[in-house]
Amino acid sequence: MLGPSTGGTPVSISGANFTADCVVDFGTVPAAQVTFVSAFLLTAVSPPLAGTVDVRVTNNFGTSAITPLDQFTAPPPALAPAVTAISPISGPAEGGYTVTITGTGFTSDCKIFFGDNQALLDQTIIMSLTEINVPPPTSGSGTVAVTVTTTGEPGSAGTPTFTFGSPVVTGVNPSFGLLGKTADNPQVTITGAGFGSSQGNGTVQFAFSSDTPILPQSISSWSDKEIVVIPPNVQGVKNAVFDVTVTNTAGLTSDTTPVDQYTYYNSAGLQS
Repeated sequence: MLGPSTGGTPVSISGANFTADCVVDFGTVPAAQVTFVSAFLLTAVSPPLAGTVDVRVTNNFGTSAITPLDQFTAPPPALAPAVTAISPISGPAEGGYTVTITGTGFTSDCKIFFGDNQALLDQTIIMSLTEINVPPPTSGSGTVAVTVTTTGEPGSAGTPTFTFGSPVVTGVNPSFGLLGKTADNPQVTITGAGFGSSQGNGTVQFAFSSDTPILPQSISSWSDKEIVVIPPNVQGVKNAVFDVTVTNTAGLTSDTTPVDQYTYYNSAGLQS
């Protein structure tokens, strides 16, 4: 069936096992209005959308299967999607909230990017031709352009930006090593969030008091939630507690907390 992208088309849906509490979705967009006629017939009003989508019916017993007979087509708008505003404009990288994107030319096949990171399709809700609700990807960091595209690639950067919070270190394992033991100290796994999907120009630092931070001997692997390093070789005779901080490619550095600490012990003091 065909209808305009502005919505408002009455649609008759024939089938079986319909109930009064049925919900109708045009792709991922809920119908503007649903009327229960009988166990074999529903009527619905198409929402604003563009392209060809599957019309599916859901009740307490499940959702109808996709078939070639359930499709509804609305011609797409002439202009490419464009973002004019987002709300809120910042939030934590850990996610758990939704960003509302307003603009023009949004269609059911739109993909949303925060920088180079695509938001999850199954959590992207195209509300209308001018509004999208989406949780930001949890791999994001820094200030990034929010773009909407139908090509599967990030759009142009000349759009509103979203700022992710600084990375956070939630654990250092193991949390101790020995002074002066370059080869004996095992690799250290740093866990957290907001590190970035790749190292780029990101760094890991071991900081003791007000001294100049030092770098690990090497970085074995780097992902958004985990970094593996060979700890720096530290000389001395007194036990020393270092804060392990992560700076991501956006130049944002994690705050120091008790859980990011790595302690160097004098091996002589550990002998019995």
